[in-house]
Amino acid sequence: MSPGTHIEAVHTEADILSLLEEEEADYRAMHAVALAQRESLGRDDMEGVNASLARTNALMGRIQLRRARLPADLVSRGGAALAQRRDAIRSAIMQVEGVRRANEETVRGLLEETRRELRQTTKGRKVARGYRAARVEEARFYDGRR
Repeated sequence: MSPGTHIEAVHTEADILSLLEEEEADYRAMHAVALAQRESLGRDDMEGVNASLARTNALMGRIQLRRARLPADLVSRGGAALAQRRDAIRSAIMQVEGVRRANEETVRGLLEETRRELRQTTKGRKVARGYRAARVEEARFYDGRR
């Protein structure tokens, strides 16, 4: 958003509920993206992982823009409908967070596996460099003929 851009806040309960519904829908979409990311991680599909990260960032941008339109006193406002919508959003966020944590653990496991493979490869290179084929003249059973 550019410095001169002004975002108009909404004030009516109907408008606020509408924005909160859209926010919940974005968090539900983010949950679906996180599940797709989990599948991509399982397949070692880094393009899929990158696409899911881009989609998550786009959804977060939408949520932030929408949040800027909500009134500052939203938390203190009463009403069963607002409370219900806030609880639904909180539930959606917790679901996203659960999948995100599982994905993070998967990434850590993949990273550790990659480190082990790299150490093994490095070890193999050192062994290969240290190996020196014996010259024919140095062989134990060399009889002086080729």
